[in-house]
Amino acid sequence: MGTATCTLKGEIKVKITVDQRGKVIYAKHMLAGSTTSNSTCVREAEALAKQWEFEPAAEGTGNVNAIITILLQ
Repeated sequence: MGTATCTLKGEIKVKITVDQRGKVIYAKHMLAGSTTSNSTCVREAEALAKQWEFEPAAEGTGNVNAIITILLQ
């Protein structure tokens, strides 16, 4: 991803799905809980979230997909 162009102050709530390897495979802006819906900021927040990696969620003896919500400022 290139240089960020969003200069607005605020919070963007993003719902993400993390796969069994800890990679973000889905990221979508959530209007409820966000203080801005500026399209540039939303696109950048979703793209940023897709770059993150997490510790995989475990269930029983294996890893599973997980859905979580993050708040970006």
